Amino acid sequence: MSCATCHLPENAFTDLKAKSQSNVEGKNSVEKFAVFIQCGLCKKIFLRFTGFYLEQQAEHVIYNENEFNTSYESIIKKLKTKPEYKKHFKKAFKNGHISKENFSKALSSYVASLYSYESDFDKFMRNEKEISADAKKGFNLFMGKANCATCHFAPNFSGLVPPFFNENESEVLGIPTKPISQKPIELDADKGRINSPVKKKIRGSTKILSKQ
Repeated sequence: MSCATCHLPENAFTDLKAKSQSNVEGKNSVEKFAVFIQCGLCKKIFLRFTGFYLEQQAEHVIYNENEFNTSYESIIKKLKTKPEYKKHFKKAFKNGHISKENFSKALSSYVASLYSYESDFDKFMRNEKEISADAKKGFNLFMGKANCATCHFAPNFSGLVPPFFNENESEVLGIPTKPISQKPIELDADKGRINSPVKKKIRGSTKILSKQ
């Protein structure tokens, strides 16, 4: 099992599944794995904001019994048996060591390098390409009446707050167990990020938003 088992480059580094696979056959991970694009800008990692550095993202996966279920020591030992990794580490780091610190730096640096501002929409915003009338209407709806942009701020649409994009924002809306057209309305038992260690910075409500 590798990072690319679930983070597929051709799918924006996700796997297009509702819940990603586990290292145990027939068992899925607890959550869906998020995309890596623009992850280098994030100040809080994982769907529940339980990580604060990209290095912690790797560490969580390495020790998680449902994912890599291994240790840095085991990984470093294997890397040291590969001549090609010895060559690359020697070229990338001044001391040339294959160590936990250099391994973490290399992996997190790669993830931080994954950016994408070349979509049709990005090019439209730079006056490089035209998009359809429907796409323009959708963008106006997204930024206006639908209020999507109150959380998904342009141009990253990830919750990074402008103008400096150095803080993540999240809102707890409350998710119903069934469509809101079915009464009575009951909230899902999964409280999501409300139990996050950064919950004091999460603004939200347990009320169900009415349909526009």
